[in-house]
Amino acid sequence: GPGPDAIALAMLQASRYGVATQPGVGPSDALIVFEDISDKEADILARDFLTEIEHGSDSRTYALTVDRRSAERLQNALNLQTANLFGHEATYAEIAANGNAAIILFPSSEDILSFANAFAPEHLMLYVDPPHREKYLDELTAVGELLIGKSTPFTAANYCIGVTHVLPTSGFARAYSGITSRQFVRHTTTAELEPSALRRLLPTVEAIGGAEGLPNHVQAVKARHA
Repeated sequence: GPGPDAIALAMLQASRYGVATQPGVGPSDALIVFEDISDKEADILARDFLTEIEHGSDSRTYALTVDRRSAERLQNALNLQTANLFGHEATYAEIAANGNAAIILFPSSEDILSFANAFAPEHLMLYVDPPHREKYLDELTAVGELLIGKSTPFTAANYCIGVTHVLPTSGFARAYSGITSRQFVRHTTTAELEPSALRRLLPTVEAIGGAEGLPNHVQAVKARHA
């Protein structure tokens, strides 16, 4: 899956030998969308916030909300938890200094959606209660992995619930999906035309072949009807 530069380089090299990889397999990036949270939930969410940061100093995690008080609760929880990061203090300090981790307060949920779809995260945790989820679920269009609800943390997706963990990073979720078993099956496209069908395609062949300046493409079809 995605990771620091060494992982990205290893995956690029492996792709030369037929191992399925993904465009945009760079450093991990994640968004957390949350609304009204209690102090206890802030403690939980702070752990989720720090989870993705453990991947390396080039990882990015942003928590997005419209609720100022909830943002303050999360900030307070992070202030306490970053005092002991189990040996990752230097990594977090570098990430914070580079602006790769932040709590961002938005004027509206529409603004959150615009940011999220433009950012196109590898992971997005929707830490929102059911009555308020639909406005996000209906409009999120560019997410590698969407984790819904307050009991679906990054850790579970990373380790044990079976969703793909080879996901587009660096905004590539706008154009690509995560790798699944489909990428490990080779497909061969096949076609067979009846003579009458090929004859009906001749005007199209002549138009395209003429425009491209490739006369033998056209003659290869005409010769079949000489």
